[in-house]
Amino acid sequence: MATERGLNLPATQGTSGAGNFIPGVYKFDYTVEDVRNTTAHGVTALRLPVNVSTAHDEEALKKLGSYAEAVGRGVFCLFEESPDPSTQPHGLGRLKDAAAAAEVAAAWAAVHRSLGASGGFLYEIFNEPFGYATPSEYLRSMLLVIHRSGLPPERCILDGFGYASDVHALCRLGWTGFLGYHFYPNWLPEGQRSVEDYSRKVQTDLADIAHRVYITEFGASLTSDQGADANCLRGLAEGLRALPSPVLGVYHWHGWHNGDSYDFWDPQNKAGAALVKQVWDGSSGARSKPRTLPVSVFRKQEMSYLVSLPDPQFPQMETWGWAFEQILGHAFESESGQSDACDTRAVPIQCYRKGESALYCHPDEAEGVASDWKLEKTAFYAYPPDCKIPGTVEVYEYRKGELTYYAHSGCDGFDTITSWGWQKCRVAFCCPC
Repeated sequence: MATERGLNLPATQGTSGAGNFIPGVYKFDYTVEDVRNTTAHGVTALRLPVNVSTAHDEEALKKLGSYAEAVGRGVFCLFEESPDPSTQPHGLGRLKDAAAAAEVAAAWAAVHRSLGASGGFLYEIFNEPFGYATPSEYLRSMLLVIHRSGLPPERCILDGFGYASDVHALCRLGWTGFLGYHFYPNWLPEGQRSVEDYSRKVQTDLADIAHRVYITEFGASLTSDQGADANCLRGLAEGLRALPSPVLGVYHWHGWHNGDSYDFWDPQNKAGAALVKQVWDGSSGARSKPRTLPVSVFRKQEMSYLVSLPDPQFPQMETWGWAFEQILGHAFESESGQSDACDTRAVPIQCYRKGESALYCHPDEAEGVASDWKLEKTAFYAYPPDCKIPGTVEVYEYRKGELTYYAHSGCDGFDTITSWGWQKCRVAFCCPC
């Protein structure tokens, strides 16, 4: 299946750059016929905006649904409603508190109820999270939204940190789902805006992870096929062709025929529009959906606790004094995690507690657990430690007295664990990569 040749259709209000952040229900002037006609120009997918107000407006959702049905594939992306559009045209770039996160989760739940049957569409949880202090704070906030909204994680896209430019920051914290990446001319400083510079940047930014990436925004002035903006588009196309694996989709900003310099349809932008098509032609690939759910590590002093995303405890951990650290890996909700490589099945990974300390093992190892450790629950399902299945990673148990810590070789800080006094004891279980 070819890489999705995508087009952003912003709300038809304000300017194309800031209109999606204006508070209130979105205005959309596109007709269904307008949307359907984009396919005659090579468009195969759409990126459609939602905000909290629009998500709770039946007529607006019905209109978005008609656009989605006209093309059949693409992304719904949630944009923040700016508290002060005049001074903060792109909002805060973060969910400022628990109440804001709850509002966004409720909005996504409403979108999923209304439009979830459109299985060709994914959910980009939050546009350009530039306002978060750390990637860890951002990732925890997004996981909380996914948990509370009930969205299927395999249909979720998380934007890279900052202006959706640093996707590796999420990978270092263990996110293995879809990634959203944005690319614009000002990503490089003046004097470093050659075709080669832009090509090198996209190859560096997407190295080893392109097969999980949707470039949900790329754009530049289309008024000329010369200069830095044209170099950006040529460099992006060249970089995509050079990647060892293709990205999943590339979405041009934008497809609102409003006459500005990014307008794909304006006759004066014909030269630049041809470069957009070069980007669309830059690679081809197939959409593959992760079938697992993230398991997060929470810490309280030196104690650790593992929580899968659907676990009802997930949103309560912080209130109980546990701090989100990173995603340990991905696991299954049940024993249906069948590997294609052999007939080994996923096994329950049980959680034993002694006070607030936690120990994890599968049932065959339960006899070795001391009697003062009490079985709390089956935490998730993973592969047994001796599975030897290609495409899995071994999760090691480290001990410091009766404290435990779990990590695999890809975890952030793995090489320094023993320097903090932890002793590697055993392989506890295996997770799919």
